[in-house]
Amino acid sequence: MSGSEEGGGMSPEEERAEAKEYYQTWRGWKEGSDKNYAQRTGTAKARMGAAGMKAGGGTWDAALAGIDADYAADQKELYGGQHYKTVKDYHQKQVQSKLAEYKPMAEAQQYTLEDVRSYQSDSYMGEKRVPYGIQQAYQQEQGGDSGPQKIGKEYADNYFMSTGMPMGGEGEEGFKRVTAAEVADAKANIERIESTSTEDWAAGEFGAAPATPEEKDARKKEASSERAQRGAGGRRPAANEWTMSTGAVGEDPWF
Repeated sequence: MSGSEEGGGMSPEEERAEAKEYYQTWRGWKEGSDKNYAQRTGTAKARMGAAGMKAGGGTWDAALAGIDADYAADQKELYGGQHYKTVKDYHQKQVQSKLAEYKPMAEAQQYTLEDVRSYQSDSYMGEKRVPYGIQQAYQQEQGGDSGPQKIGKEYADNYFMSTGMPMGGEGEEGFKRVTAAEVADAKANIERIESTSTEDWAAGEFGAAPATPEEKDARKKEASSERAQRGAGGRRPAANEWTMSTGAVGEDPWF
């Protein structure tokens, strides 16, 4: 019995499988759109060049502008359709999960030896109050009341990450010591996660590395060259051509 049958929602495995299926279908459509654009552009340029037209003329620009407009409309439909939305929603869910994993480390605070030596439960060191859980973490790591002084002298990294678990007195937050390198890594991971697009994330997550700009340009040039050599007119693929090339029976690549 599937998760949807048991409790009205999909299991994590089902969610991932759906997102993967939708992405692979969407990616086929996207590649078809890109290839069609490159072919139409290449053919138009070849025909106009053979007719003696020069790039930059009014007829030349108008012909390419029409192809560009068709491509822009296709892209709008691709990125605004349900398939991409499903993948994007799944991506955002994974992003939130990873951020929750890295944020406690990234938000670790540094407390100096002087902070801890001056610690009093009801006082502030400047604007930084030393939580009781950090005092406990110092003492437990070194085993006794001498902990704060000893650890402050022996360790260069005095960052403390919240464990989210009670420690010490009732209601006190627990902490553990972490290194500056660990804090930096967590911050770098958060920056990477937040800056990765859904498209690039899905390409890596579902087994297809995102193409570099150079690779994309080479593919477009190759497709344009092949189409120009055949001398065929630019057009969108017919339904049977799409089925044969992608196996997506019954799917309309243009929505």
